[in-house]
Amino acid sequence: MMDELDGIRQQLNDIDREMARLFERRMQLGARVADYKYRHKLPILDTCRQFEVLQRNSQFLADESIKDYYADFQQKVMELTRGYEADFMLKTTEDHSSEGTFLTVRHSEQSYDVVIERGALAHIADYINLERKVLVVSDDGVPTDYWKRVLEQSGQGFSLVFPAGEKSKDMQMLNVIISQMVRRGFTRSDAVVAVGGGVVGDLAGFAAATYMRGIDFYNIPTTLLAQVDASIGGKTAVNFDGIKNVVGSFYQPAKVIIDTNTLRTLDRRLFREGLVEALKMAATFSRPLFDKIRDSEHIEDEIDTIVAEALRLKKRIVEEDPYEQKLRRVLNFGHTVGHAIETASEGEYCHGECVGMGMLFFCSSTVRSEIQAVLEKYGLPTRTDISADALMSFVGHDKKRSGDSVNVVYVNEIGKFELKSMQMASIKELICARQNCSE
Repeated sequence: MMDELDGIRQQLNDIDREMARLFERRMQLGARVADYKYRHKLPILDTCRQFEVLQRNSQFLADESIKDYYADFQQKVMELTRGYEADFMLKTTEDHSSEGTFLTVRHSEQSYDVVIERGALAHIADYINLERKVLVVSDDGVPTDYWKRVLEQSGQGFSLVFPAGEKSKDMQMLNVIISQMVRRGFTRSDAVVAVGGGVVGDLAGFAAATYMRGIDFYNIPTTLLAQVDASIGGKTAVNFDGIKNVVGSFYQPAKVIIDTNTLRTLDRRLFREGLVEALKMAATFSRPLFDKIRDSEHIEDEIDTIVAEALRLKKRIVEEDPYEQKLRRVLNFGHTVGHAIETASEGEYCHGECVGMGMLFFCSSTVRSEIQAVLEKYGLPTRTDISADALMSFVGHDKKRSGDSVNVVYVNEIGKFELKSMQMASIKELICARQNCSE
């Protein structure tokens, strides 16, 4: 009896060895595929081919009872291979950031590619299917040439340009965008393309998410803030009754294209505020990235690498926690008080400037000194005169509030963080201590 069992185990061992050899070969071929895609500027993700492989190979199985198991197995193998391709491509692009970087954000509902390439706008049709009705959404703060390049490459393109600023991100402007699609006869096979900063992406993304229960949405962020923060993760929203982002949804883009050449025309203040979001990612996850930003002598020359590294960090977070149940909350570092400053200041400060000041409330004294030094290096504000009472009135509306406490992100050491629940009274004490005020 044992001889028979040993014989079966030996056969399994032989199969396992052969599978290991074949798996290694598959990964090696995956690296060659990644190298080809890198050289020809092709995205990693190919869902059509993946489906075809599953369908084709299943027919070779004689035992119907194991077909579902095989499908799961093959799916896992392809996911692992694609992950290896992605890691290989990232390693390849570290020394060639100006030539383009390709990431794939994996999501259960819709995975999507992120392309970081200088000059991508000039041939955007290589990355987006524009042979259908396309609504290109932008604002009047974005250079006209940017959204016109997309429009010119579209077969049936229409444009909608609204006034720049947070005040446009409301239900009224959402209605304008959706009305445009209704009038133009858009169907679920058509698409919305956002060309601009975070306000444009939020508005256009939410419109795409709600129109006919969802149509393709492509994001082309043109500000540094949008590129390192809002470009991936699927958050879309509008403001309502003066409360920021209180109406929204999670809706994944079909693709994200980042042309860092657009940063050349970006106002210096807007460039610096965008740098804060990269600094936020570094403060919570990466000492090396923090040091790179801190020590850079010509930050503009290193911005491709900084954008790519910040997005690699965020990609891992949103993949693990797509709906902000736990880990993704770390992306709110600096936002609890930062959003309050932004709302209370009524436009005096940019979003990134507010997040920068907000980070200084929830960290150790050592980290505060380090972050403040970087903010000062790049001419960013580190303090506001807004009263603690005024700030607390807006902290009370924070989406992360639960009863009399708020979930906050605290950084005790650069590159590390902790999530904690703080009472409103304790938060006010921190604000008072920072603002040098009395109760």
